[in-house]
Amino acid sequence: MTSENIHAVTGTEGKQPQIAAPQGSAPTNLVSKDIVVGNGAVAATTSTLTVHYTLMAWSTGKIVETSYASGAPATFALAQVIPGWQQGIPGMKVGGRRELVIP
Repeated sequence: MTSENIHAVTGTEGKQPQIAAPQGSAPTNLVSKDIVVGNGAVAATTSTLTVHYTLMAWSTGKIVETSYASGAPATFALAQVIPGWQQGIPGMKVGGRRELVIP
């Protein structure tokens, strides 16, 4: 997992982030970068989380799905989601915002 800056993620905390469309070739390894470091409990691989998320397709730069559209965060057991989230979310603190680029 690397922490290189792939593209700009901006916006007010608590609101849907503004994500610049990615450029160039997609990474071949998981990229993880804290945009905002939280100050709460740390997520573990066994955690059940309630989060807002936005998914963008690298190939098109278009938003595929976002929990902000429904106005409600999603709740899930970390062990039951895609591997990129299972690998990229542990260690994140409550209140934070993290960018994951999943190959």
